[in-house]
Amino acid sequence: MQSCLEYVGSHIFELLGFNVQKTFLGTFEGEEVVACKSFVEAGEQFVPFNDVGESTLDQDKERYQYEYADIMQMLRDNSKLTDVSETIAMFWEMFIVDALIGNFDRHGLNWGFVKRNGAYSLAPVFDNGSCLFPSLVDEEEMLRIIGSEEETRARVYGFPTSQIRLHGRKSSYYEVVSSLEFDECNRALCEIVKRADMDAIHRLVASVPGISDRRKAFYDHMLDARFRCIIEAPYQALVGRNA
Repeated sequence: MQSCLEYVGSHIFELLGFNVQKTFLGTFEGEEVVACKSFVEAGEQFVPFNDVGESTLDQDKERYQYEYADIMQMLRDNSKLTDVSETIAMFWEMFIVDALIGNFDRHGLNWGFVKRNGAYSLAPVFDNGSCLFPSLVDEEEMLRIIGSEEETRARVYGFPTSQIRLHGRKSSYYEVVSSLEFDECNRALCEIVKRADMDAIHRLVASVPGISDRRKAFYDHMLDARFRCIIEAPYQALVGRNA
């Protein structure tokens, strides 16, 4: 199922207007696979966030954690980025979509930049397969979750968590987004709500070959629940606060 979810996750990002690594479903030696097209051209190099540094930053790396505030500070402090504001906006928009799809594995090595002639620009979004509960393979369990508000809420409010830390610990996506604590996150929330087309996302899920209707129903159910609770509800709270 990981190959299917890499495809689904990447295409949800694409539907929401992101520059994303191209993915294609296929078979290889009888196995279902996903092909991922390289986004690095001749003369270019992918540089993950963890490796984006300069001497002034490297000296202080011990004090940086993979925390929201530290990520923002490292981006602001790095003179090699071609557009710091765009990078910060993209980071938070990516975070909101990861929240929607339940991506538990966005860390400092699978997002970053393309380096060309000494300058850094944003890389396409990639490595989106750790979404929509890939370890859940029992379709009877999926049906049980669909029918249980308690089980659904646990998979919205409790887990999966983000790799990024808040106040020293891993944080739930709901905790971060609903806090309305980060102005950049709030702006990203508004942007993703504006772009979101859940009908198009459902059509994408329906079009995926090789998975059962039960599994598609589970994906639709969790996407709807996470959109409603983690994105739509905080957005309404933000609008109310700013009214």
